[in-house]
Amino acid sequence: MAEKPFGNEIEINSYSDYCKFIKGHTAKSLQSLYDETYYAKHVGNKNTADSYFKSKGLETTRYTKIPIELAQIKKGEKVLDIGCGRGEVVFQTANLGAISTGIDYSESAINFAQKTRELHENEIKSRTNFICVNAEKLDFTDKTFDKIFLLDVVEHISKNELYTILREARRVLKKDGKLIIHSTPNVWSRTYGYWLGGIFTLLKTGKMPVHPVVEQFQALKKDPDLETDKLFLHINEQSIPSMKIALISCGLQSKVWLKNSGNPFAMRTDFFGKIGFKLFVFLGLKLIFGSDIFAVASPKN
Repeated sequence: MAEKPFGNEIEINSYSDYCKFIKGHTAKSLQSLYDETYYAKHVGNKNTADSYFKSKGLETTRYTKIPIELAQIKKGEKVLDIGCGRGEVVFQTANLGAISTGIDYSESAINFAQKTRELHENEIKSRTNFICVNAEKLDFTDKTFDKIFLLDVVEHISKNELYTILREARRVLKKDGKLIIHSTPNVWSRTYGYWLGGIFTLLKTGKMPVHPVVEQFQALKKDPDLETDKLFLHINEQSIPSMKIALISCGLQSKVWLKNSGNPFAMRTDFFGKIGFKLFVFLGLKLIFGSDIFAVASPKN
């Protein structure tokens, strides 16, 4: 059995504890954690996993719906999914008529995807392919793909790994192609957002709320089917500015946005709720409290 990157005894009581655990790690140093258990139980949630196995990866989920809509897949287009995991995006884009390739550096991920591929009819099989490879060096010629997906991968790789992968993605993307990115959570919500919201809660209730990362950790500890060390795979969570800077630095022009504003007044219709909503927008607090970072990028001319 491979040695665990964080040892056997893991305990976190604050976000600072979490940051100490992930400091200095890369996707390479954590590769052993991307095992069969991770892809069977930790990707998304248990319902997502059940849906995957029942539909052979063809059922659209909250993780695939918007990215595939943004890609505007056309029949015959060549698609690359970097960090494909179990292969949902590959199967779903192939089902739309694309010729889709999924790559992942985890043998467990590719094994899952290949087994699922074998369950499909020839129509899907003929348009799908999976390769176990590190995305920092892609064995494809320049300008091969019409669409490239990088979904829920950015936060799992170090800054240096991210920049290398983005440059490779730019190289193999066609001039008029699209790179679609999703990353969550927004790291500013973990830091500035938590403290601003926490201070408000403290003043209101006299008690500071538990940090979401600590809540996640406690939930993992209580579930015998899950493993606590899988919590520490997010080593490079992004903000809107950091994501934009990464794309610009790697020769990509892009639109980057947050899907969910995190506005606590969004559902209120009373006078103070309307004022609070407008003030939240005016102050740009979406950048601090919002979640689900999306980006659509293309090579600079």
